[in-house]
Amino acid sequence: MIRLVQKLACLNPSLMASSPQLAASRFRDLLTILADSGRISLNDCDQIYNKFIKCLEALEENNVKPKFELFHPATERLDDFLYNNFKPLDAALWDVLRPLLLLSHGQATVERGFSHKEVMIENMHEETLVAQRRICDFLKVNGGVLDVAITKPLLTATASGLQNYHQYLDKEKTKKAEMAKNLKRKRHDDETSDLKAKRKKLMEEENFLRSLADKYAVEAEAKQNLKLLSKSNDMRHEA
Repeated sequence: MIRLVQKLACLNPSLMASSPQLAASRFRDLLTILADSGRISLNDCDQIYNKFIKCLEALEENNVKPKFELFHPATERLDDFLYNNFKPLDAALWDVLRPLLLLSHGQATVERGFSHKEVMIENMHEETLVAQRRICDFLKVNGGVLDVAITKPLLTATASGLQNYHQYLDKEKTKKAEMAKNLKRKRHDDETSDLKAKRKKLMEEENFLRSLADKYAVEAEAKQNLKLLSKSNDMRHEA
């Protein structure tokens, strides 16, 4: 994990702008670490690396290089900044970058790393992890815990924390129930669609057999052919 955090310097906007080759080299090392740990497929590494290089090369073309040079964590979040300015950013590359950015949420200098207590816990909820990183960054920007002003809005927010947490749990419960309801409705709609499709197919086959039976009946009557008449009756029976 420590080795991975060290290579996260490739996501430092200042490094991307000033030394794109070094950022590219560290990103390749980062992909190797992820592949060795089974986080990504080894076959996808080259494709993801090439997409990262294209984004680096496009900094000047997209006129965003000055933004990368002036990026500061006190005013912008790193994940939002890269998502909006690191182009062309497609889904495959973002799927790799997104969980990595959680390790340094809101920080400009990823290279400084974290202590062992700051290492991401794999089973921690994403929103909890993001909130903790934002609190940590806020404290650092303001000089530490002892230098944070205890204001009335801060006390109000703290007092309502438990209530907000229960509201969040209720919201998540409602969301899961709605998702389950939608899934059940979708399954029912899919089954209904399948039944309608089967019914339509059976009706088409029935109409075809009846038209074929009528054809044989007319031909049997014209030719006085009992075999054709028998065949016509068989068709009607099948229909």
